[in-house]
Amino acid sequence: MDQYLLLAKGARGRAVVDLIHRAVSDPAVFAFGELLDVQSVRELEDTEHAASLALLKLFSTGTWADYRQHGASLPNLTVAQQTKLKQLTVVSLAQGTKEVPYQRLMVGVEVGTVRELEDLIITHCFYPALVSGKLDQRQGCLQVEEVVSRDVMPDQLPAVTQGLATWLQQSSSVLQQLEQRIQGIEAATKQTADRRAADKAATEEAKASLSKETDFRSQETMLLDEEQPAEEERGSGGLGSMFSSRSKRRR
Repeated sequence: MDQYLLLAKGARGRAVVDLIHRAVSDPAVFAFGELLDVQSVRELEDTEHAASLALLKLFSTGTWADYRQHGASLPNLTVAQQTKLKQLTVVSLAQGTKEVPYQRLMVGVEVGTVRELEDLIITHCFYPALVSGKLDQRQGCLQVEEVVSRDVMPDQLPAVTQGLATWLQQSSSVLQQLEQRIQGIEAATKQTADRRAADKAATEEAKASLSKETDFRSQETMLLDEEQPAEEERGSGGLGSMFSSRSKRRR
């Protein structure tokens, strides 16, 4: 789109018309709001080229049904342009919903068979990533997962604003809930850490107490071992004196 915007700013009249037809035919461009805001494009209003401006507005926010309704006042569409407008129509029908019935899609893009519809969705909507989802043949519907945005019409702005306000409120509520959960997790983590620290301190204290008791008992055992030989020696010395004294008395 950037190249079209640059060219449009320096173009006038017929050159702008050619630029518009190139833009709506470009298979990679699906949003035209910025081009509509260019001064030289707006100047086509109420001129002999007004139909081309209407064509650009159609591709910006319109659908295939709009083309069928106002086709007499619009330039004829090429095959590529028709396909692109049908792509944009599928996008419009898929916005704001999770499922789109095949019947509604077939009427919207004016195809006669389910095969044509599925070929259009797969080839021209899924592959270019305009819509992502699944084709449910059993239920006869398009299951929508994601869809690109289209340009917003002025009368849609209040609804868009309200939607954004609702989204902001919901996001704030979710954020608040997340913050509360984070605070709860942090508090629980701190309690766990404090409990582990207390358990570790108690374990270290018990180890120190056990070590002191073990050292005391070792020292006590050593003292007992030292006293026992001395007592044995005193006992041996007493018996020897008694025998010696008796021997002398007999003589």
